[in-house]
Amino acid sequence: MAINDPLGFLAALFVLLWHIPLILKSAWFPMRTSQRRLDEDVSLLQLAEAFARRIERERAKMNDPETIRDLLAVERVITPAHHSFLEMLNPIRPAHRLPREILMQIFALVGSGKRILPVSHVCRRWRDAAIRAPELWSSFEPEDFTPMLPVALQRSKESLLDVQLHASCDEIWRLERLLELPFSRLRSLDVVVTGPFTDEVKGIFSRCRSHASVLNEFSLRFDFDASIPQPVPFDDKNCFAMLFDREAPAVSALFLRNMHPWPPLLSERLKSLTLTSIFISADELYPALRSAPNLETLALLNTISVLSDNFSGSDIPIALDRLRVLYIHQPRGALKHLNHLFSHITIPRLDVASVFMSDSAVVDDDIPESPEHSYRMFRTVTELVMHLDSLPESQFYLYGVHEDSLAFSFCLPTVTIPRIFSTFGLSMGTISANISQVTRFILRGDDTNSSVSTDNLFHVFRCLPELETLVVTGMPLDNVVAALNRLRDDSDGPVLRRLRYLYTRGIGENSLPLTRFLGQRLEPELPVPQVVCPTSLKNAIGTRYGDVRAIEDLKPGEFPKPFTVPESMHTFLKTNLETSQMDWILKRRNWT
Repeated sequence: MAINDPLGFLAALFVLLWHIPLILKSAWFPMRTSQRRLDEDVSLLQLAEAFARRIERERAKMNDPETIRDLLAVERVITPAHHSFLEMLNPIRPAHRLPREILMQIFALVGSGKRILPVSHVCRRWRDAAIRAPELWSSFEPEDFTPMLPVALQRSKESLLDVQLHASCDEIWRLERLLELPFSRLRSLDVVVTGPFTDEVKGIFSRCRSHASVLNEFSLRFDFDASIPQPVPFDDKNCFAMLFDREAPAVSALFLRNMHPWPPLLSERLKSLTLTSIFISADELYPALRSAPNLETLALLNTISVLSDNFSGSDIPIALDRLRVLYIHQPRGALKHLNHLFSHITIPRLDVASVFMSDSAVVDDDIPESPEHSYRMFRTVTELVMHLDSLPESQFYLYGVHEDSLAFSFCLPTVTIPRIFSTFGLSMGTISANISQVTRFILRGDDTNSSVSTDNLFHVFRCLPELETLVVTGMPLDNVVAALNRLRDDSDGPVLRRLRYLYTRGIGENSLPLTRFLGQRLEPELPVPQVVCPTSLKNAIGTRYGDVRAIEDLKPGEFPKPFTVPESMHTFLKTNLETSQMDWILKRRNWT
């Protein structure tokens, strides 16, 4: 309902608001111990806020300029009393009564820097708490490099800083913010520059000459550009050699993309080294590894494609006694470079190894039959996937999984299967994997390449004595059955003793191979596996072979799917590899 005398209404409201703080001081606050009185305080706060909204609505309805002017004059008088009233009621707000420890946990969940601003505006107490907490202003992500950066640095006081700066070569103003950072307080520094390496970019780095004595993690990543000056050897024109005023900090984690590691950053303190997208020779890589004997994590991404070319260094193996995690990614890379690496290092305590090698045009020299240093590189593999490539009778992808972690991914010619799957397990020269405990084997055909020969499958199945689940998709079962028959003829007893599940899809309309397979499982020593096949084959073989289910009757997710890259590994690769390369990898392997 509209107010006939808005000025009179506001005058009365002014009197009410003016006396409410006095009432609260003298009578209300001392009695706020009971829950009933607290509820009344909250109700009064809601009433005051309703009055404020009423003023706003009435002002919006008025069209007379003189009335609006008078209203604004009254509002200027009322506003201080209204604010005083709100300040007195602030302590009874639930958000205002939170202990500081809980408040800090809330802030920590929200983030730091720019992300903390919205929650710091909840009330004055929250803002004071946020401003007085240096740890909330000590972490800077790319979106934090705004004109507010000097204020945030001031609020961080003497806290150690974690900085991420990602910029294009055209954003020189953004890169210049590096010069504003107090390098003496940097704990971690991550710089990513996209685009060509221009003179302006070079000039920025040539001016970063402040000491960084406490820097622990250092990441410097550029797009591929032949004009990037490598810091080895040092000279006066090399902008990176002048970083940190030529006094390189003793970092424990170093990430470089399109850059060679330079000696001052390599020391016994270095525990993590990631090199990405560079053409590095063995004469350059091996001395770098020898300079960091305490490495715990080593990632060589698009880096080992020329290792075996023109090597002139020492053949004394490099002992990486503390190495626990190893990532190697080399699409379109020959195995001879991988074997060259493992013939020059020793890793006695490796826990996680992940190797990506695709489109390897393997020849005899790539897989030495009697390497000088051969050891089992991967933890025991629990799942094996053989995915045929679309080029007929040429190559296949081989994936190995340890529990839920990817162990290796190779693309190999099919003619190498008898040599790789030997009586000793899976071996590719200087490296090998224990596949005797594999419980699930996925065999996938692809387009025109829809079968593996009986001879090749024979070599594979004889290495999988503990197999419990077999998945065959996109290819007939004839060669699978023939390979198992040959394996049984060469064995003293039944084969695949532990097989419990057989999943099939796209194996054709002929039920005879499936019937032959199930007939072999009727031996007394062997369990009868549960079979999943198309409805047409289920109807053809009947129910005499035990539990046979139709694919069409399965619930979503019941049919085994190919493994996916673990999230931690996916994040690591996506961070350190160029986006275009990562997209190619995922598309090529049908990973999600």
